[in-house]
Formats: sequence, structure tokens, C-alpha cells
Amino acid sequence: MNKPKAPLFRVVLRPNPKAQKVMFYLTSYRVPWYVFKRSIEKLRGLGYEVVVYDFNDYILNNNDPGVLPKAIYEVIVDINARKSAYEKLGIDIFDASGHSLGSFFLFNYATRYPLRKIVLNVGGIMAKVIFNARAHSIVKTREEYKKLGLDAKKLQEMWKDIDSPTILGANMKAQKVLFYIAKHDSFVSADEAKVVIDGIKSSNTNVTVRTNNHLGHRGVVFKNAHSKGFYKFISQ
Repeated sequence: MNKPKAPLFRVVLRPNPKAQKVMFYLTSYRVPWYVFKRSIEKLRGLGYEVVVYDFNDYILNNNDPGVLPKAIYEVIVDINARKSAYEKLGIDIFDASGHSLGSFFLFNYATRYPLRKIVLNVGGIMAKVIFNARAHSIVKTREEYKKLGLDAKKLQEMWKDIDSPTILGANMKAQKVLFYIAKHDSFVSADEAKVVIDGIKSSNTNVTVRTNNHLGHRGVVFKNAHSKGFYKFISQ
């Protein structure tokens, strides 16, 4: 697989001069950021400046298991730099939402640095996603990783700093978490999601879990991103 022709992520931001709080909005794999535009505009209407993270598909479509950790740490550095800049402007309310792949990135951020409220819109154990998901693009990555002699267990060990939900979850630093599960998810099984949830609960963080029993991965991600429950949780 070729190297990406663009950065691993980009930030899309339309300033909101009246904002007194910030939402870091981490979008999904193989979905352009503007698919979430209605959700983003709704959050702007709720008084947020919304900092959108749009991910390069290469993060999961590659033959180099070092790409994902690199992208995560780059996003962490970017968020912290932006938080510092906002704090100098007198803003001290920072919330975040992660959708699918963005949920995995946000989990890694919020188990290292504080946020007020976060929404994890479907998330699980990435090594198992790589080795279990049926999507063609993921299957191609799985085959490339197999050529390196990797399986799910070896990959998770290689990614232990970013893909250990029990250990990382115990360090959750967000004050409140809303976690969405899709029962019929072809990327993340409900059992894997519960491992992440149990890890977060061990930190004594306030966790609210919502399960969808009907839709698949993509349908649930989009439904939740535009749901009343999402906006209500963030607004309270």
C-alpha cells in the first residue's frame, strides 16, 4: 500500500466568535466530515465553537501498524495546543464527541487529559476490529498485517499503549461519558464495547450507556450523531 498523499488528519473550523465553550468533534472512517455537518451546525447553535477532525482513510488502510499510534499522538498534541489557545481567551469548557474511528481517538485522548463531557459514539478494541471486521477495506489491511506475521493478539500487544481498554479506561479523565453501542455492529461487537465500558467504569467516571438493537454500524453512528439524546447529554 502506498503512503498517503495528504496528512493523516485535517482540522475543519468555522470560528464562532460568541462561543464560550468548545466541542472537539472527531469524525469517522471512510466518511467525509461534511456528512456530519447538520450535527456540527446544531452544536454551534448550542453555543460551541466546533473543532472538527477529519481523518485520512490511510490510518486504517495501510501495511504499517505504526500509522495508527502516530495519528493518535498527533491528534492529542493538536487538541492540547488548541485547548491552551482557547484558555488564553478565557474559555474553560471543553467537551468532545468521537464517531466510530473518532471514538477510538477520543478514548485515547480522554484517558490522558481532562475534558468535561465526552460522547463515544460506538467504539471498541481496534486490533479486533482489524481482524474481525467484514468491510473490504479492512480485510485488505488485515491481509497486509498477516504478511507481517500479526494476528489480533500480537497486534493488540503492539498497540498496548493505545488499545488496552481495561488499563486505559481506568484512567478516564472526562467528568461524564455517554457511550453508544450497536448490537448488530459489523465492526465492533457489543462484547468488545462492554470491555471498554467496564474499563471506564473502573475509573469511577459517570458513564451513561445507550444500546441500539436494530441498526448496523454506520446507521447507528449517524443516528446517534443527530439524536436528541446526544444534544441533551451535552447541553445539561
